[in-house]
Amino acid sequence: PQGQFVPFALGLRSPNGIGVSPGGDVFIVDSQGEWFGGSPLFHLQRGKFYGHPGGLVWTQNYKGPENPNQIDPKSLEPFRTPPAAWFVYG
Repeated sequence: PQGQFVPFALGLRSPNGIGVSPGGDVFIVDSQGEWFGGSPLFHLQRGKFYGHPGGLVWTQNYKGPENPNQIDPKSLEPFRTPPAAWFVYG
């Protein structure tokens, strides 16, 4: 009841699978959709950004557009953590 919400990582569109390795590493698969042409497998790490701008509103002192999906995707490229692998549709 006295807990707090602390984001672990940002930029996940709609993660739909999670797994933990024997060493304790967390992996998630994000959904293919309007943002990704395939389904990326991410090695989830604290404080990393995984590409979808919607999560940016959770960052401290966010000063971008009210709707972060209006951000030019190419401007986010330097901040993205690349996936460990891609699962390509079809």
